[in-house]
Formats: sequence, C-alpha cells, structure tokens
Amino acid sequence: MKEVQVRQPKNIILAVDGSVHSTASAALLCDLPLPPGSTIMILAVIVPREASDYTACMALLNQAKAVFEGRQYAVKTELLTGYPSEMLTSYGEANPPDLMILGAKGLRATINILLGGVAQQLIEYAPWPVLVVRSPYHGLKRVLFATDGSKFSRCALDDIMTFPFPAETEIRAIHILPAYRMIDTAYPHYTHGAEVFTPYIFREAGASEEMNAILAEEEREGDLLMADTLSQLEKVFSAPVGVVRRGDAATEILDYIRDNKIDLVISGSRGLSRLKGLFLGSVSRKLAHYSSSSVMVVKGGSYGTN
Repeated sequence: MKEVQVRQPKNIILAVDGSVHSTASAALLCDLPLPPGSTIMILAVIVPREASDYTACMALLNQAKAVFEGRQYAVKTELLTGYPSEMLTSYGEANPPDLMILGAKGLRATINILLGGVAQQLIEYAPWPVLVVRSPYHGLKRVLFATDGSKFSRCALDDIMTFPFPAETEIRAIHILPAYRMIDTAYPHYTHGAEVFTPYIFREAGASEEMNAILAEEEREGDLLMADTLSQLEKVFSAPVGVVRRGDAATEILDYIRDNKIDLVISGSRGLSRLKGLFLGSVSRKLAHYSSSSVMVVKGGSYGTN
C-alpha cells in the first residue's frame, strides 16, 4: 500500500464467543493499523438460560481485550444478555459502528455449514459494514473487491479507500459480465429457498451479428468500469490488479477466490430493513455462504436507508 494520509478514528465492534472463527476475527482486527483515537468495543452475549456461563464469558472478554494491550486506541468490553443476533443488532443500532467483525461460525454451528446463524443474520440485516472472518486466518495479503458498478459497489469502494489495511495488502478488483444467454428462447426460472436461478444457455459459435454487438458493448462498458475502479484504487494501493470475466457472477467470483488464495472478498449490497421483508443481494449472499475466504459486505446509502 502507498503512504496514506491520517484517517479519522474508527469505531469497531468485535463480537466474540470463544470459537476458532472468533479467535481468527480478533487476530484479523489485531493486524489492522487503526488510526490513533479509534475505539474497539468487544462484545459477548450470554443466553439467559445459560447464566452459569457468566464467569467463562467474562474471562473470554478479558482474554480478548488483552490481545490489544499497548495499542493507541481505547478497548472496552461488555457482556450482553439475550439472543446473540438480536443483542448485537440492537447494540449496533444504539451505538452505530464503522465496522462490526465476528467469526463465521459459533461454537454450536453444524460442521458442514460454512456460515452460522448469527453471522448470517448480521450480514443480511445489519445496515453497517460487517466483516465475517473464517478460520484459519493467515493475514490479509490478498483482498478482492467485487464490483458491478452499482451505487452499492461505489459505497464499498469508498469504504475500501479509507479501510486500515496492513501495509503488505494487495488489492484486486473483479467485474463479471452477464452470462451469454440466448435471447430468442424463453426458459423458466426456478427457485431454491430464497434463491432464484436462471438457466443460461451458452453458444461457442454461430452467434448473430446483433448478439455480437451486444457482447462487444458489454465488454466495452466492463473495461471502462474496471479502468475507473483501478484509477481510484491506485490512489491508495500500489499496482492494483483488475479482472473482467463473463458468466454467473457468484460462481466466477468464488472460483477466483479459490484459485488465487484470496484472504478477504469485499462486496457492496443494497441495505434493506427486516421490516421490508427483502433480502441481501443474491451475489453478496452467496459469497457470504460459500466463499472460502473471509467476507465483508458494505451496505449502500446511509446505513442502508437509501
């Protein structure tokens, strides 16, 4: 990274529960060169029926706090009582953070599930940026920004420009062009839970002149978007790398993450409240659930209200 001007102090919430993913989230936060004057609030939540765990939870908070001793920022702890997703959301609403960090899964998560219930609820509904950390944590050497050119991606890019990454962090940006789909044939959509899937039919040859023109225009717009994205990233990062691919967005991004050993993927998403009954953007949700890397989702607008 390039030398960055002094940034505003950050207000960060770290949620801990003693799991390996929680330990990884504390390690990641410890690696971030936060601006002086920043505040870290470490939260743990005890379920009412498990009040006997009070001593263990306090020890967990004290252990997490000790990791940050000697830093030039304030570190506080608080033990909340209630159900984790509700209490963390309520605390964040009352004390809006610049970022909330937590592990991908808690102590009671099913082994084959990549995203626990608490992380899922927060990344879905919390209007502030949420960083979900997966164990094992090996540093933030390679970060990937997934952009589609929307205002939500622009919000994520703005956040990246002021994020306190370690000096050795490399940034890459990826944009996925629409899959090449036959437009003269109607194929039904089908659903699986909350997801909607569209069958894509690919042709290797024989495309019409009209279709070739459409594809060429998409590629031109994609290249322009990537050039603009890289010009912004170059203000902060040395030699950012841009990638433009075509296909299903989530699949292409997940494959890139796996093949390039990405440590963190960042995406923007529309921020919608629970009252509206709407969901996180489909691509961001799939990244949160299936990415092998840690995931940070930045909501659009002012805490997702736009």
